Amino acid sequence: MKRNRFITVHGCILCIECFFFLFCLGCIRSERHTRDTNSGRFMPLDIYVDSGDTPLAAYQIEIEDTSQVSAIVGIEGGEHHAFKEPPYYDSAAIDNHHVILASFSLNSSLPTGKILVATIHLLVHDRDGPDFILRHCITADPNGRSFTADVILALGDES
Repeated sequence: MKRNRFITVHGCILCIECFFFLFCLGCIRSERHTRDTNSGRFMPLDIYVDSGDTPLAAYQIEIEDTSQVSAIVGIEGGEHHAFKEPPYYDSAAIDNHHVILASFSLNSSLPTGKILVATIHLLVHDRDGPDFILRHCITADPNGRSFTADVILALGDES
């Protein structure tokens, strides 16, 4: 009878120790996540397309943070009503420090010249900031013909 009582008491103590260990582990992970999030700062990355005199009807842009110090936390559309809605993007690519954005417009009034097509909101975890490069860009006119346009990536001030 004493042996069973010992096992029961010992088992309870072991359960309490396991619970305490798991509780502490959860607190450590929570603290680490809070510390990592608090150590970052938010920055916008504005993406401009300069189509010159050609009306911009569609674009697909792939950009990458080669320094891998930022996380994309949001994507919003541009300033012209033809591209006001957020662009389509590959959500799986965001986890790998790059994103592919694409948008098109069937609007009869399309923009020309330099316009803001999207803003990517970033959480940056490094003092020096991210280093973005343009991997790929395709632009098209209202007839679906591809043309060459300049893409400008402008990293904004932190907030």
